Amino acid sequence: MELINCIQCHEIFVHSGTAEQLCAKCAQQESVLLREVKHYLRRKPKATILEIQEDLNIPSNIVIRWKKENRI
Repeated sequence: MELINCIQCHEIFVHSGTAEQLCAKCAQQESVLLREVKHYLRRKPKATILEIQEDLNIPSNIVIRWKKENRI
């Protein structure tokens, strides 16, 4: 275990060694946002990153990271 900064809020937290580099608070918030995006994409499967960003008010860098991680 090591102390690292959360990639979202930059708070220091104890990292458990998983690939996730988010503190518990940000991980919870991201989980909610990810569910919203998945639901949105079921309704609108050809949506672009810009459309997701504008319609759901989610920063494009988060959507791009999820795409790179094959989460969406």
